[in-house]
Amino acid sequence: MIRKLAIITVCSAIALWATSASFSQDATDDAATTDQPAAESTDTKTVEGDQPAAAADMEKPAEIAGTNAEKAMSYFDGAFTFVNSKALFRLTAKDNFLADKIMYKIDGGAEQTYDKEFPITAEGKHTISYYGIDKIGNKEDEKVYHIIVDNTAPEIGLVPAYPLYAANGKYYISKRFSFNINATDALSGVKKITYTVNGKDFTDYVTAFSIYTEGDVEFRASGEDNVGNKSAKFKIKLVGADGKDVVEEKESILFFADNISPTVTITSDKQLLPSNGKNIASKEYKYTVASADKESGVRTTYVRVDGKGDFIPYEKEIVFGTNGDHFIEAKSVDNVGNFSDTVILPVYVDVIPPNSTINTIAD
Repeated sequence: MIRKLAIITVCSAIALWATSASFSQDATDDAATTDQPAAESTDTKTVEGDQPAAAADMEKPAEIAGTNAEKAMSYFDGAFTFVNSKALFRLTAKDNFLADKIMYKIDGGAEQTYDKEFPITAEGKHTISYYGIDKIGNKEDEKVYHIIVDNTAPEIGLVPAYPLYAANGKYYISKRFSFNINATDALSGVKKITYTVNGKDFTDYVTAFSIYTEGDVEFRASGEDNVGNKSAKFKIKLVGADGKDVVEEKESILFFADNISPTVTITSDKQLLPSNGKNIASKEYKYTVASADKESGVRTTYVRVDGKGDFIPYEKEIVFGTNGDHFIEAKSVDNVGNFSDTVILPVYVDVIPPNSTINTIAD
């Protein structure tokens, strides 16, 4: 009888050990241990990827709103862990014999028994406090996991080097313009910026750029932060209907690239008389400077007389009152910064009257 009792006791112990070992192994296979502090262990959260076998039977959470990211993402910047609201959190525990359950609470709220993966959708800083309990009441010290939920896409700004010129319902630019794209993200930070000048072929923004295409140009820009939030809108300063600067947010903008320089002519009010390779004129001649531009229009025409001093804006007709060689230089710039070549008109002003003589002719 004593022998039978001993055998039964030993068998029961072996069965109990086997059951405990099996439970602990399942927990280890399902996910990594949480023995390390949660803030240092990526095993206590799941953002994407295959689920372990034990979790596959859990009810799949509904699609989470609040972010425009395509998928769940997390990002650690060396100090903080950032996620978007599609990220889910999984708690796991292992015990040497009889793991039972995990208790947790979010942001110090009500304590709950963990049964399936869960999201945190509200943007901002959050904490997940948790601890495991085995079947005989052993309770581990509470651990705290810190996260920051980021659901806001970066803010993008297009900054031209010069003010945009608006006319005829168009925003004019030229290859002389350079553009910078600024992006800010208050939480996880900017990951990348892309842009296109034809509306479809996006390229990564690295540094300031110019647009050399002639004619209509469709500009778009896109920004993405480190947890996948994307923005397809950008801000730019434009001229409003009242003529004042206004900042507008757009998904695209149509520029007209004007890379053709103005033309300049210098004309006299009377015909110049060629003689000995010179254009001969009197001091009564008047000279007019004219400029033309087919697209953005002429902004300013500049002149200089006899090479003296700097070019100055042209205002009125030019006359010469002294005898000898003179010349006029003229150039112009359009409203997007294209400068014309310098045009030169040389003249010789003759103010000396002829010297007449008379001879008597007689037999």
